[in-house]
Amino acid sequence: MLRDGSVSLPDISTLSLDAGLVFLASCGSASGSFELADEAHRVASSFQFAGFTHVIATLWEVADGDATEFTTTLYGLLAEDVPPAEAMHRVTRAPRERCPLSPWLWAPYAHMGP
Repeated sequence: MLRDGSVSLPDISTLSLDAGLVFLASCGSASGSFELADEAHRVASSFQFAGFTHVIATLWEVADGDATEFTTTLYGLLAEDVPPAEAMHRVTRAPRERCPLSPWLWAPYAHMGP
């Protein structure tokens, strides 16, 4: 829902953009629904259809503190001109090395793109 109405996945996916990166910080934006479990059309994929080269989204709910740390570090790397896929790798690698048996800290983030 938006302030002036709603937006649907078809509304997003039919846009014709030439854009670089969208970071979907809302929880579960890379996941689907139980009703359409075999469908590939998700919020994240809609942005790819719309023309974004890189999409970063989450597969499930993420704790606020973890999300804040992830986002701050990611944007810091992007500001240094680190490519999105590499930035994503670096950001998730640190908590993975610190807590390899706690994938909920580093595995919920998904990068789609080259």
